Amino acid sequence: MTLWQSRIVRLVVCAALAVGVVAAGWLAPQLAKGLLNQSIRPKVDSLALYPPKGTPELQWAVLVYWTHNLHDNTIPQVYASYSSLRELDRFLDAAIAQGPTRGTIDGLWQRYASMSESGSQYRLKYEPIRDSDGESIAAEGTNSVVGRGYAAFLARVKASNLH
Repeated sequence: MTLWQSRIVRLVVCAALAVGVVAAGWLAPQLAKGLLNQSIRPKVDSLALYPPKGTPELQWAVLVYWTHNLHDNTIPQVYASYSSLRELDRFLDAAIAQGPTRGTIDGLWQRYASMSESGSQYRLKYEPIRDSDGESIAAEGTNSVVGRGYAAFLARVKASNLH
């Protein structure tokens, strides 16, 4: 191998290593955000297991289901920062430990709205629907297809939390 060929090989190897380091530097935080995001949704869903006193179980399931949709549709693993996801995770842990309230749901919607533009837009569009669905389901129960859908969500959450 000539001196010229040796330099080219070294340059190619160094360039490949540099690309690998840069890729790892970008990929590691994205992976961490993805893993944290995956751990948040089951916590959101588990709120359905703890309806506040005076709130019918199915009405509470409606509020939690819409929050589940909020999480999935705002794509926080892409649009939110790692620190805002950590804050959201801690908020959920505290809410579950203390017993969630309606304020927990409202607080989650506020946090998602502040994390990203998609969260803010989703909140503006769907928060009123969330609230009207909750009220109508409280009155109708499972006498409608929609009510049965929320009941199925609640049953799935209960089944997934059996250990």
